Amino acid sequence: MENIQLTIDIKDIINVFGSARELSGDYKKYFDCDLSVTTIAQWVRRKNIRGEHLFCLAYIAKQKNLRFELSDFIVKGSENEHKSKESTIKNH
Repeated sequence: MENIQLTIDIKDIINVFGSARELSGDYKKYFDCDLSVTTIAQWVRRKNIRGEHLFCLAYIAKQKNLRFELSDFIVKGSENEHKSKESTIKNH
């Protein structure tokens, strides 16, 4: 079996919630948690998001009636590299 590289497009996930700033506000509203915009930007830079945050994002999406299906954000290796050049994170 070949080495399969699957990742998630974190920028697209954040954009579901409007922007990093809006998502930070959602964490405060729904969890009374001060998650900074800088921390959210680190998810993108590191191309990594902890599993517990995925649960939080799913909860926030449900509360806001947003579509949040993890499978929508899964990309395969080179697709992710190409898409990351096109995708931008909204900061306001």
